[in-house]
Amino acid sequence: MISNFLLKKIMNNFLIIIPTNRETFIKNIYNYYSKTKLQIIVVHNLEKNFDEFKTNNIKFYFSYKKNILERVLDISDKMNTEYSLIFSDDDFVLEESVYRCIDFLNKNPEFSSAQGLCFNFNYENLSSLHNHNGINIDLINRQKDSKIKNIRLFQSLTNRYVDRVYSILKTKCLLDLINSFKPLMKDYRETWELFHIVCLTLKGRDYIDQQIGWLKGQHSNNLHRFEVNDANTWIFDKKFQNLFYDCLRKFSIKQNINNYSFSYLIMIMYIFKFKLILLGKFNVFKNFLHFIRKKRNKKLKNIKKNIFEKYINRIHVVKNILK
Repeated sequence: MISNFLLKKIMNNFLIIIPTNRETFIKNIYNYYSKTKLQIIVVHNLEKNFDEFKTNNIKFYFSYKKNILERVLDISDKMNTEYSLIFSDDDFVLEESVYRCIDFLNKNPEFSSAQGLCFNFNYENLSSLHNHNGINIDLINRQKDSKIKNIRLFQSLTNRYVDRVYSILKTKCLLDLINSFKPLMKDYRETWELFHIVCLTLKGRDYIDQQIGWLKGQHSNNLHRFEVNDANTWIFDKKFQNLFYDCLRKFSIKQNINNYSFSYLIMIMYIFKFKLILLGKFNVFKNFLHFIRKKRNKKLKNIKKNIFEKYINRIHVVKNILK
């Protein structure tokens, strides 16, 4: 149980930035977050002021920039909280998950990021919000990664892959990440997730709260997926590789990260790329991983049900907003 004092402290020290260019989702943001204590900044490039959706905890800022990360940098002077999270306009973060994650990070400074379990649903099929299978099983019972930097780097790109873009982290660290990534923004912006993961893994450990932390909205015409062309870029484009490692060095200097081997990092990156090739080219490998996942899913069925039942009321809040 978190005390009222700590709740207030967390609210004063945490900010969610939601970049958007989609007017459709503004009302959903208002309907959901206006009923929370979470501090929200919506940064958009739409020719509207959205006065009807402004509240004490939801503010709107205009940026003409097309790139999401550049828009975040445009309002960086407003990011004066200790912790921040860049979040999607069509997803929903649970307030109590924020409390638990920040409380954990405050008590465990060796961890660089934290998030709750992800619950996937489909905008075109809201009945998916009634199904416990929406809970992503990949990180159930995988609460923490290794204390040893080289081992957790291997974990992060193989058996414990976490999209840490959706994690809560220190605001200074987040801004250092974005500023270090600038040389990659124009031609390789799709590699932000990978850069984010590698940098935060070197910075510190990762924590996954074993309760539903956020709801991830999928769209039938644009499901979150990995593009094969991107994999080819990461594997064969020497320009990208040089830029990536140069950006990583910049981040390491900004955050005083040392005592890791670039040679080892390159080796791990190639293992990751090899895994992507196997997934993209060979059905046998894909089917094998599907079989393992199905088996694990069956084993965790009761755990998923128990988690889902605890959060069904929060999930219904989102459903009612989307009706």
